[in-house]
Amino acid sequence: MQRRSFLRLVGGGIVLAASSRGAYAQTDPAAPWKVAPTVQGDVRRQALAYAILAPNPHNRQPWMVDLRMQDTVLLFCDPTRLLPKTDPFSRQIMIGLGAFIENFVITASQSGRSVDTTLFPQGFPESSIDGRPVAMMRLGHTTPADPLFRHILNRRSTKTPYDMARAIPANDIAAIISSPRSGLHAIRIETDPQVMTAMRGFMMRAGEIEAMTPRTWQESVDLMRIGRAEIAANPDGISIGGPMIETLLANGRINRAMMADTSSPAFRAGTERYTASAAATPAAIWYATAGNTRVDQIEAGRAWMRIALTAVEMGLCLHPMSQVLQEFPEMSKELAAFHEYVGVRPPARVQMLARIGYGPIVDPTPRWPLENRITAS
Repeated sequence: MQRRSFLRLVGGGIVLAASSRGAYAQTDPAAPWKVAPTVQGDVRRQALAYAILAPNPHNRQPWMVDLRMQDTVLLFCDPTRLLPKTDPFSRQIMIGLGAFIENFVITASQSGRSVDTTLFPQGFPESSIDGRPVAMMRLGHTTPADPLFRHILNRRSTKTPYDMARAIPANDIAAIISSPRSGLHAIRIETDPQVMTAMRGFMMRAGEIEAMTPRTWQESVDLMRIGRAEIAANPDGISIGGPMIETLLANGRINRAMMADTSSPAFRAGTERYTASAAATPAAIWYATAGNTRVDQIEAGRAWMRIALTAVEMGLCLHPMSQVLQEFPEMSKELAAFHEYVGVRPPARVQMLARIGYGPIVDPTPRWPLENRITAS
């Protein structure tokens, strides 16, 4: 693997930290999910072992942390892990970092430690991500354990078709809607058949726009890890694996060039799977913040983490469908139409849209080990 450099700003000074991903390559890409409960000692490392399991766009795992200050974690966004084509303003990346923060806070509470979180302590990167920290998280004392912790290891993004005949109980809907602590302007779980017909339409059209726009689709193709060897060597991005994939690889019937070719059988098979899942969507959840500042985006991510863990508690599956919320020009009409449909007007902004329902148990998404995401300690 090539070495990479991560530029960050700490206390006003520029620090260049270089590390080799390959040094941390692992035989089992899901190992961090198994290792998290075994981490002992430093409460920060215990909490970080669970924080790195947070959901994030395209599994980019954009978090980097500095542990040199006692009882403190400085959180940075790795600028090499952005999605400039589909997420040009890094809104979705910030949501992923917010989910990371919430996982950290929830886990620290299991040791009785509160977390004093200061967002953007050196200023706000409103236009583009730079080397300034996203958050400074200081451990405190005496806070009750958050019961959502017990669901972190079981959280998944389940991208399969859901059971269209099984309704979500009203009590479970109420619990999920009330799970975010703050920061939201509106939140809804849609179950009405007529509304869901419209929601599935938005999901399908937006997915097609992203897939048929060459530069946005190529961004996804470049992040595909096809087969167990690629996934093990680079456990981020979009994992495409399983026995069928290994057979196709062995026979030369799938590769990155084929996935990029919108006329290929491999591309069509992928879009058919997406369409099948979108069609089998009995309910949708969306929520909005009052504005669209970096703080709003972080708060949206913290809310998503709590929503996702509450859904696990209720035995429900979630699958983010963020395509219609993306800001590249070709999506602008669908983005505006979606906001109009759900009645959210500027300066408010819908931050998340997802499928919700009952589906199968799926494997966890690969993760880089914690040590790979620490710049200094």
